[in-house]
Amino acid sequence: MVRSVVAVLAGIVVLTIVSFAIEAAANPLVLRVFPDALQSGAPLGHALPARLFMLAYTMLSVAAGGYVTAWIARRAKVWHAVVMGAIEVA
Repeated sequence: MVRSVVAVLAGIVVLTIVSFAIEAAANPLVLRVFPDALQSGAPLGHALPARLFMLAYTMLSVAAGGYVTAWIARRAKVWHAVVMGAIEVA
């Protein structure tokens, strides 16, 4: 039971750290690549290439969190990763 809780919490921590690290490194790059998105008054998140990039690094972050969760859990790996994902979605 304790291992399950630790696994899910560790997955959430990894997901959060990876997501923020990628975002911190990528935001200046994205602003440089898509300068027109902010000049027109539209938020950067409405530009399709920027949204696709955000989707890609979000999926990478979720995969990293799920991997860590499953690695620590050792049993019912998929179930633990699903629980971690459900908590993150909630």
